[in-house]
Amino acid sequence: MGSVETVALAMQTVLKTVANRAAKRTGFQQRQSKLTGSAFVRGLVFGWLSKPQATLEELAQAIAAGGVTISTQGLDQRFTPQAAALLKDVLEAATGAVVATSPGATEILDRFTAVYVADSTVIALPNALRAVWPGCGGS
Repeated sequence: MGSVETVALAMQTVLKTVANRAAKRTGFQQRQSKLTGSAFVRGLVFGWLSKPQATLEELAQAIAAGGVTISTQGLDQRFTPQAAALLKDVLEAATGAVVATSPGATEILDRFTAVYVADSTVIALPNALRAVWPGCGGS
């Protein structure tokens, strides 16, 4: 199997199984609901991939495309510290999955005692998420 297929399968696992487990672990999903961790994460990921400045309406439509109807108000109410923890867990799992499925990546990384990744990407988050993702400070 080629690396593209391997990464695709790993990402399917992350966006489905890992997202649902993380939703329960973080408290995002506390009871049986149509809006599972997987539906929430996939809707946001695909919505923002399609349009990085997507509105709540557009994100709700992306979630609906996955089979779950949610109002913009309902979606807005789901942006909580638990949702941030869910997304953080999924991001960490996705990063790990991509590294683990890259041919030879672990062999190369095993040669080092530490690996530092520098990224200059800046994303403005609400102040309510300051404790979850402290970022680089500033404004």
